[in-house]
Amino acid sequence: MKDRTVTNLRGTHAFSNVAATEKRLLAGFQPDGYVRLTSIIRPLGPLPISRSTWWKGVKEGRYPQPIKLGPRITAWRTADIIELVERTGGPVND
Repeated sequence: MKDRTVTNLRGTHAFSNVAATEKRLLAGFQPDGYVRLTSIIRPLGPLPISRSTWWKGVKEGRYPQPIKLGPRITAWRTADIIELVERTGGPVND
């Protein structure tokens, strides 16, 4: 697989073998479960974006809407996040 260049707020980065990295990061996701924001965005998640960029994208409709699991617990359907990564073809560009 060829290298991809991803531009985000921190600059331009070359990711080699992005597909393998994405599979590794998404491997722990249960298809019918929920994930918290820390599991979606970097450094632990597959999307190299900041919290503020994520919330702006949610507000604008670019990213999936959250589900409130409790008064202080916000999560996203795992299937929505997997679909987002597949639809964008890899890490999301800011």
